[in-house]
Parts: sequence; C-alpha cells; structure tokens
Amino acid sequence: MTISLEALHECQAWVEELVGFSRNKQAYYQRGLRAMKLIQQTL
Repeated sequence: MTISLEALHECQAWVEELVGFSRNKQAYYQRGLRAMKLIQQTL
C-alpha cells in the first residue's frame, strides 16, 4: 500500500484539529509528526 504525500498532508491537518480536543495525546502527536518529517525527507 502506498500513501501519497497529498494524502499525508490532508491527514495531518485533520489530526491537528483532533489533537485540540485531547491535549493528553499531544506528545504522541509530536512524535508522529517528527516521524512523518523523517519519512518525507527520504522521499
């Protein structure tokens, strides 16, 4: 399964909105963002 960069950006905006509802997940979200950035750098 391949995910396009456009889809990742759309999901990122959606997740940013959802994180606003649960601040206790902020650290996990930041970790995920860092992982996504590292993945995008390799592409």
